[in-house]
Amino acid sequence: MILPSRFVAESPGAVVGWNEEKERVTIKGKDKDGGDATILITIGAEYATVNGEAVKLDSPVFLENDCTYIPIRFISERLGASVEWNENDNSVIITKNN
Repeated sequence: MILPSRFVAESPGAVVGWNEEKERVTIKGKDKDGGDATILITIGAEYATVNGEAVKLDSPVFLENDCTYIPIRFISERLGASVEWNENDNSVIITKNN
């Protein structure tokens, strides 16, 4: 599932930035251990950078109606949350333990 980056990242307390020239989203937050997590994602790229390391995305990030859409599981898990799919009601449950 893909949702707007601000919605996904800001919910667990991360800060989201946008570089229009590079078409890149920067997300700064905390990982599951409470350490700093910096995620760089460029529109259309197959890989994101997490704390300087390249990580393959499940699906490319895209821009639509001035919103950047990112894979929910990718961002949520890098920001220390767990993600579950509830098949009974077709919903996603994101849980962040502080």
